[in-house]
Formats: sequence, C-alpha cells, structure tokens
Amino acid sequence: MCFWGRFQKTHFNERRKRMNIRKVKYFYREGDHQCEVVNKAIEDVGMENLEEYNTHDFQHIEEDLMPEFASRYPHENVPCMYYKTQKLFEATPDLTDEDLVKAVRDVYNEIKNLPY
Repeated sequence: MCFWGRFQKTHFNERRKRMNIRKVKYFYREGDHQCEVVNKAIEDVGMENLEEYNTHDFQHIEEDLMPEFASRYPHENVPCMYYKTQKLFEATPDLTDEDLVKAVRDVYNEIKNLPY
C-alpha cells in the first residue's frame, strides 16, 4: 500500500474513533467544595471500568474563565453537566458528598445509553 493509502486509512480510523466519543460539558467553579468532590468522582468512576467508559469525555469548563460560553447552558448551580443540549445533572447546595458521587456514577451510566 502506498503512503497516501496508509495515511487515509490511519486518518479515517482515528477520525471515526473521535466521532464516537460522547462529550459532556462539565461546568465547575475553582475552589468550590462540591466541584472538587465531583472532579475526584469523575476520575475515580472513569478509572473503575476503562473499557466501558472510554467513550466519555468530560470537557471541564471553569465558569469564571468562560462566562459567555457557560451562559449558553441554563443552570443556577455548579457543578452542572450537559450532553449536547440535555442537562444531565445540576447540584443543589443540600447534596452530600455521597450524593454527588452517586450522581456522577448515574451520569456515566446515563451517557452510555445516549446516541453519539
């Protein structure tokens, strides 16, 4: 196979892999306790089963650094997660750390069943 054929095959395989990733917009605020708990939970839950969750990509969006972008997604509290235009989770001040970890686990499981 010539160089161009190998390049095309590699390029399109990589592109196909990138297209099958579910990108979740995760809005947070630096220094917020609930956001820190959710940050750790995203890492921990994702590491529990890499093969199952390898199609999930959490785009961390710091509200104070990107207020115009964050304002496009209606929410009152952080942490908050969106997949495309669907709100998956929004924290409330009364949630405990265990509730937040459970919510992250629920988001991972909900994303699996959503279309790309």
